[in-house]
Amino acid sequence: MFKKIISMTLTILMIVSCIQITFAAELPNISISNARGNVGEKVFVDISIANNSGFDAFAIGIMYDNKYLEPVDIVTNTDLGGMDGSNLNNMDEHRNPMISYTFISADEISVSGKVATIEFKIVGTPDGGKTPLRIVKYQNNSMLANNSAEVSVATTNGEVTVGGGEEPILVTGVSLNKTETSIKKDESETLTATITPANATNKGVTWESENPEIAIVNNGEVTAKKVGSTKIIVTTADGGKKAECLVTVIENVISVTGVSLNKTAANIQNGSTETLVATIMPTNATNKGVTWKSENTEIAVVNNGEVTAKKVGDTKIVVTTIDGEKKAECHITVTRKPGGGGGGGGTIAGPKVSMPTSNLTSGEVVAGTAVELA
Repeated sequence: MFKKIISMTLTILMIVSCIQITFAAELPNISISNARGNVGEKVFVDISIANNSGFDAFAIGIMYDNKYLEPVDIVTNTDLGGMDGSNLNNMDEHRNPMISYTFISADEISVSGKVATIEFKIVGTPDGGKTPLRIVKYQNNSMLANNSAEVSVATTNGEVTVGGGEEPILVTGVSLNKTETSIKKDESETLTATITPANATNKGVTWESENPEIAIVNNGEVTAKKVGSTKIIVTTADGGKKAECLVTVIENVISVTGVSLNKTAANIQNGSTETLVATIMPTNATNKGVTWKSENTEIAVVNNGEVTAKKVGDTKIVVTTIDGEKKAECHITVTRKPGGGGGGGGTIAGPKVSMPTSNLTSGEVVAGTAVELA
């Protein structure tokens, strides 16, 4: 048994000139087509006219149950050549919601075929799985203008079958493959929604980002736009069930893979400096910071790549990357400066003379004279 039906009567107020309407011997027929769909889906029913030889205005009324059907739109046939109008939000004298559809033409025309299409959304399932669409009134212009009697017309009613005649399987929940995730800026990740139960009739979902400046979502594909956090929400068309994923957008870090120095070995005179240059790989690495170290600071010290020789000897200068602690080394040899004193081997300043070694005793030094032993 069908549940109580709330009627919806289409009406119109038109002022038109009184024109004699002539119908064919066979009554004109106004019909509504059938449709089939599931809860949450949209269906389309056609209003058609046949067997008329001419008219200049008409209005029709349709009964439907708004517990199961919700009118969305009405699209009229612009090829009729007249003017038409519609209103999805009228109310009849009993304050029932109603759709209005009217047509008026300056001249009588003969129409055969579809005159309008009504779009409904299925919002519930009736007992037996079907809900009727019934024409309840036909009016022509003579009645509207002169308050005359209705002209007889044949009608063919339609119906909407919900869920193919079977009770739909309703959605009880939805989940995502992740409840939180991190995505690098300018990169994407796809979230997958799972409907419960798996055999639910209507598995349609919508996606939304709480902050599109941080990340946007398109059919589950999340694209990171800006560093920060936002929620991605999926909502089922049937039942409005929701699931969320917290998305954190992080900088797109390019890691260091290695480091090298412009020299692997260098000789530096004591007291002099030499600058070593470190090259990071790859060249577009995010963090190019490095630290410098001398293995023996008594031999040489290093400051931001500049090596200063302190004492004759050998040491290693080591550079280390902050990202990944990659290392490179340079072997440093510190040498004496030419002509430097200390450690023996110096030259005695003064005039140079020749003297036989037999004239000097051991340990004697001639002051102020450079002595060349014969």
